[in-house]
Amino acid sequence: MQAEVNDIMNADRAQAIIESTQKINVHLDGIPVWIDNVDRQNHTATVHAENRPNDTRVVPVERLIESE
Repeated sequence: MQAEVNDIMNADRAQAIIESTQKINVHLDGIPVWIDNVDRQNHTATVHAENRPNDTRVVPVERLIESE
């Protein structure tokens, strides 16, 4: 199941992105990020900017935007 462009993320979709074999574009505040982990219980995701793999942060999954 692919989300519509610019859909607000939920924990299930974030987990599906992690498990995908394809690169799926995700942004946090307009910055491209990789999702490293999803905490479904707390509805949060650990992410890092594509160009800064050591700079991780935990954010509500609702702040993540999937785009083309």
